[in-house]
Order: sequence, then C-alpha cells, then structure tokens
Amino acid sequence: MEGLILEILRDYFYWRKNYFPGDPIQISQLETRDFLQQHDALDQSVHELLAHLKRNFPFYSPRYLAHQLSDTLIPSTLGYFAGMLYNPNNITPEAAPVTTELEIDACSAILEMLGYTPPPPLPSEYEDVTQYYKRHSQREFGWCHITSGGTVANIEALWVARQVRYFPLAVREIAMKYDLLINVQLPNARVGIELKNMKGELTDIRQIDPYQLLLIKPNESIYLLPKFITAMRFSERFRDIPDDKLGAHAWKLLGESKYSLLHGTATPFAEFPPVILICGTRHYSVAKAADLLGIGQANVIPIKADAAFRMSITDLEHRLTQALRSRQVPLTVIAAAGTTEEGAVDPINDIVDVRTRFEREHNCSFWLHVDAAWGGFMRSLFCIDPRDRADAIMMKLDKQLGLGYTGEFRQWHQQLSKLVMSLLKGVDVRGNPTMSSAPGSSTTPQPDGEGLSEAETPTNRPTEGEENIYFSSRVERELNRMERLLDDGKIEDYIAAVGRLPGRFKGAHVDSRLHAEWRLNLMDIVDWVQDYTKEVVELGFKQRAWRLRLTWPDKRTGYAYMAFSLAESITVDPHKMGYSHYPLGTVAFRNDLVRLFVLQKAPYITSSTQNPMLHVPPLHVAIDTESNSRKTVIESFSPFILEGSRPGAAAASLWLSTKSIPLTARGHGRIVRESLIAARIVYEWLARWDDLMRAREEPVEYQFIPVTREAPDTNIVVFVVKKKTSNSLAQMNMLSKRVYSTFSIQSELGDREYSYSQTFFLSNTMFDQSQYPLESLEHLFSKCNLSSRARTEYMDTGLVVLRATVMSPYINHARKGCGQAQSHDYPRIFVEELARAAAESVVDL
Repeated sequence: MEGLILEILRDYFYWRKNYFPGDPIQISQLETRDFLQQHDALDQSVHELLAHLKRNFPFYSPRYLAHQLSDTLIPSTLGYFAGMLYNPNNITPEAAPVTTELEIDACSAILEMLGYTPPPPLPSEYEDVTQYYKRHSQREFGWCHITSGGTVANIEALWVARQVRYFPLAVREIAMKYDLLINVQLPNARVGIELKNMKGELTDIRQIDPYQLLLIKPNESIYLLPKFITAMRFSERFRDIPDDKLGAHAWKLLGESKYSLLHGTATPFAEFPPVILICGTRHYSVAKAADLLGIGQANVIPIKADAAFRMSITDLEHRLTQALRSRQVPLTVIAAAGTTEEGAVDPINDIVDVRTRFEREHNCSFWLHVDAAWGGFMRSLFCIDPRDRADAIMMKLDKQLGLGYTGEFRQWHQQLSKLVMSLLKGVDVRGNPTMSSAPGSSTTPQPDGEGLSEAETPTNRPTEGEENIYFSSRVERELNRMERLLDDGKIEDYIAAVGRLPGRFKGAHVDSRLHAEWRLNLMDIVDWVQDYTKEVVELGFKQRAWRLRLTWPDKRTGYAYMAFSLAESITVDPHKMGYSHYPLGTVAFRNDLVRLFVLQKAPYITSSTQNPMLHVPPLHVAIDTESNSRKTVIESFSPFILEGSRPGAAAASLWLSTKSIPLTARGHGRIVRESLIAARIVYEWLARWDDLMRAREEPVEYQFIPVTREAPDTNIVVFVVKKKTSNSLAQMNMLSKRVYSTFSIQSELGDREYSYSQTFFLSNTMFDQSQYPLESLEHLFSKCNLSSRARTEYMDTGLVVLRATVMSPYINHARKGCGQAQSHDYPRIFVEELARAAAESVVDL
C-alpha cells in the first residue's frame, strides 16, 4: 500500500510538471527562502497534528466493537487518495470530467447488487442512437448516485417520493382545464389476457377522485409525465408547439395548478395530509426529513416492533387502515435493513405482500423505501456468479435426486448418468412399456443442433424393443455431449441441458424425481447463501463445549433481502459495511425517470436538454445537431440531487473498490460473511456464558442476557448485564453502565485519554418508551426475571443496553488461524474481559 501511494504521488507530480512545462516557475527559490520560518511552523504543526491523531480510537482493530466503524479497503484508500490530489467536484462533468463517469460506473454496480436494473450501456457505433434509446426507454432501469451519507440519502428518497406521489393532482387539474384525455390504471384494476389493454383497466384521470389519485402505484404516477406530454401532443390546442419544446411547455402548464409543488406544500398537504409509516426503531434522519419536507414529525407514524425489533406487519396493516379512514395519504412505508441500534431487518417481503393486498382490497398503494444504510452491502451475498448459480441449482436438484452432490460437477454428472441409464434399462427389465409416443417426441432443440427432434424420428416405426434401445442410445449420446460441455467449462449450457433432460423422457414412465424444477427461485438462492456462510465452531472450555453449526441468514431475513428489488428506493452506505472512506453514502431508485420530478434548472451546469419522451441515462450518446456526429454526454448530477458540490475523491474511492472487489458473494460477500459469522460467535458466547461457568463449577453473580430473542439479523449484538439475585431494572441499568465504562473512552464527555491500554471498545444505547414500547421488551423482562415494578421503572428511566458492532472481518479469520499464524480467539477474550468487569462491578455496586 505504501508503494502504491508513492506511485500515486509521483504520477500526480509528474502530471503537474508536464502541463505546459515551458511555462515559467511561479515561485522562485529566492522567494521560498523568505518562507523558512513558515515552513518550520508547518513542520511543527504537522507533527502536532499527528500526535493529536494518535488519540484516535483504533477502528481498524478487531478489538474495536463499539460504533459502526472498522478498517477500510485498500482500494478505497488508494482511490480516495488519488482522487483527493486532483480535487474534482462531482457537481458537473466540467468540474469533474473523470470522476463523474467513475461515479456512474460504480453506482451501476451498486444498482446490480441491490437487484435493480442498471442503465443501458453506450450503443455501438453501428446502432441508430434514437432507435436504441427508444427501445431501452420501454423498460425500467435504475438511477443511483453518491451522497455524503445515509441521512442525506434518506432525505432525498423521501423528497423524490413526495414529488412523485403528489404529482397526479396537478396533472388532473390541468387535464380538466385543457380537456386532455389521460388514462390511469388504479391499483385494483383488473389485469388479464381477456382485456384489450394488456396493462389492465384504465380510467380517465378527470373522473378519478383527487384523494384516490394519491393512492395509485408509484410507477403509475411516474409514467403520468410522458402520458401528459403525449396527451398534449395529440391535442389541437398544443399542435403548434415543436416536439423539442413540448417537455418544457408541459412543466410550465403544470406550474399553473394550485397543487403544483412549485407553490409549496400548503394546499396539497392541507387537503390531503401525508403520513410516513416506519418502525419505532427508526433512524433519526427520518424525523429530519419530515421537518425539512413540510410533513412534520407528528405525521411520522411509528409502527410497533416485534420481539426481534422488526416491524410488526399486523400493526402496519392497522396503521394503514387508520390512515385511509382519516383520508391521510400513506406517502411512504420505510423498511430498515439493519437498524442502527440492533441491526434488525424488517420483513420487506411481507411489506410488499401487504401493499399488494391493499392495492387489491383497498385500492391503495404506497412508495416503499428501504433504509439499508447499515445492511445494504450484505445484499452482495445474494449476488451469485454463473458458477455459483449452477452450484445452487445442483444443490436444489440433488435434494430430490439424492446423488450426493459435493460441489464437484463431474462427479455429480457421473452419478446422474448412472441414474438416467438405470431408469431406462430398469423399466425395460420390469417389462413395462416406456414409450407411449415415438422416440424423440420432445422437440426442444439443443444448443448445437443435437437432440431428439421430430425430424430425427425413423420413417418406419420400430418395434417396442428397438424403440427402447434407440431411445437409450440417444439419451446416452446426450449425456456424453453434456460431459463435453463440462470439459469446455460451459457450466451454464450444462445446466440448461440438465433442465432439458426430463423432456427426453416424454412419454416414458420414469422416476418423477427427474422432473424437478431446475430454475432457481428466491428460496433456492437463500438456501445457497446459507450453505456458503455456514461454519462449524467449537465454543467453550474443556469442561463444557458446544460444537455449533453457524450460518446466515435465517429464512425470514433472507427473503427480506431478496425483496429489495421491489422497493422504489434504497439507501446504502459504502462507508459502513462497504468498508469505504467517509463521506460516502448512496441512494438508489428503481426507476430512472424519477430524476425528472426533481429537476432544477441551472443553465451553467446542465449538460443537455431533458426529453421525457426519449429517456436516456445520465451517461449516453447524443447526436450533435451542428456536426451531425455522435458524442458521449454525461449529465450533470447537481440538477437532479439534493446536494451540490461533492468530492470526486469519493467516486474514485468507490469505483476502485468495486473494480477490485466485485459486489458478489465471492467478492465483497467474503468480507461480509466473516463479519456476520464473528457476530454470531460473540452472540453464542454471551448467551451460553452462564452454562459454561456452571460446567466449570465457577459460580458467578452476574448474567449476560442478549436483548434479542434469537441470533441477530446482521452483525450487531445487543445485551444487558444483570446481577442474578436482583430483580430491579434500576440496578440492572447501573450494572450495565458500570461495565460499559470499562470498555469506553468517553471523549464526548471531555475524556482525552490515549487508547493504548484499552483492551476492547464497546458502545451503549438507551431504549425508551417512545421508540420501544413495553410490549416489544416483555420477553426480555421475563428472561431477566424482573419484578412487576420494572415496567414502571422502564417508563421513567428507560433501559441501558450494551452494543457490540462486529464489523471486523479479522475476528473470525484470527480465531481459525491462517497458515503458520497462531489462532487468536477474540470473541472468547472479549467475553472473558466482560466477565471480569461484570464480576468487579457487582462487588463494587
């Protein structure tokens, strides 16, 4: 790393020296000698700065388990360092000609990781540009960009949601004023092949109740803009407006509406008040967003959390129903994928099911935003490459075929061949006719033209015995061809051939196991991730030990991650589980068209004219009207985003990271996996500590009690410390605080210690009634055997909770040892240090 940093510095200096090298030197040696005193002062100040910085906490160390900070990726550091030297501003390509393009490239990788469709690539030189983008405009693709962090990303997502959700009101008013026919599909519209319009029943927007318009599907609202412009194009009133001016005129017309947000939110919010629905464990950025967007914190409706601190689906349905009865607009439902305090993952797939049900039964939809600032990069574990996808399919098939798949394709293929041939021959031996149709009745073509097509059927129908022999030889030939695919490394073609095998048995009474579904569904991918992350761990001491099979995620959490692509927007922070440098957040939208709803005209930074009828991504090819030549255009970011100036160094950092470490299960997912398993090990040590002490016949007066009923959803472990003989919440809070003080240097309270002697770092948090209703903690209070008075104490004082954020990928690696390296069991040492502090604190208190 040191060598690469020197290379970056030298290259940068070379670049500076060689831009018009004939220009005179600006600062002469004589002038520099006048500044010797200042140079000395700078030298002294630099050393003073370095001394101050050494008082920083060792975020890179496996011993740091406090806040959401850890070591950073080498590519991230190098990318940021290189970009920082050039100091580009990613507000516009004119201020950042390189890093704006790097941002688009890196953010496309983020979109793919989240399950969204990235923007189309640049067309080839032989493509007709207009036709190319017309074709790609027919399908949805995403939009993602860098922010300074998750707070700004969440605010921007809600800002966009507000613009999109209230947009139909202005369209309806202008359509009525200018007699424009615009058809809209309501959420409960019937969809089916019996309808002339394959997209479903449509209703004239002028006939729809304004409140009902605010409940249409988000995408229906997004596509109202091109529908509105199309209606203008076919109206006699606007026929003289050129096509290239139609978009600008459309916005001007919409600005005439009293419901246009150009005039503020007073009128639409007064008539149709919005609400935001989010679990009580929410991040504080949502309250900030509500204030800034004119929604108001009082209209942020908290949804109850269950015992795992996930959003209660029952309470969500209840709150949605209440909002509809009060004619409030459910602006958005926000789900968390990794809450800040507990790392909990809301059941996003269940929230999607609720939305589908409300669309059908209540004619109401809503914008779904996922706050995955913490856990978003864990989605990389679900991004599996073709080799792993094939592996997952084999695992699935093997459950039904029982051939003993061990991850080796050739061995599995040999077992498959034996099964197939034995089935064919076995049926013959039993004397049962296997062919009720001509051999090769399947007409599915093979990739190379081989197979059992109808054209290859013999002209003269063979006898039954000949037929079976003929069919067996053809299947054997197919199996040999499949083996050649393996030899050539054509794994995907091999999987496709496996999927076609059942067709080769059409008309044969063969084992039904061969008709297994060979394509992957969401559950199969979750199964593969569980298999990939599994690890067998021995935990305990000589007197008592457990052999545990740890894995991630549980099914519910896995299905939540697989539902990411069904959300309208997602926040994810590379400077958290992406192990990148600050400041680096991102916000992603499923539909790139949302950019048009927040477009701010700024002539000095806008690169090209926006045309909603021919939608192009931020990086695209355009035709220069003067020279009639093609040119590559990069849209300025600033007109479409909440922030203005942003460091291009952050884009360089993210780009180099995603290029060096792909956002796949075996790329970035390997790092994430180590963190998740380490957190599970810490959790198991805490949960089993009392049993371990009993086995060693070392009675202790304290207990470690995990706050969550089950293992954590991600890699944050929350727990309390309790004196066994006490049933007082106040005493439990005092003990937890006392233990916490042993594992912290509280700089915010004025402590200015160096951290060299601090063995481990831990954080704490406070649960109170406003975010954590008493019912969500009942299981914990029962497990702690607290008195009935504890409920009243909680209402008054809250609950002190200790929190271990297990980000470090080194913890599990060190526990296992590597090569000649000696193993170092950080989880065990950490819990032993906790135990020492707890034992001393019990005595002191």
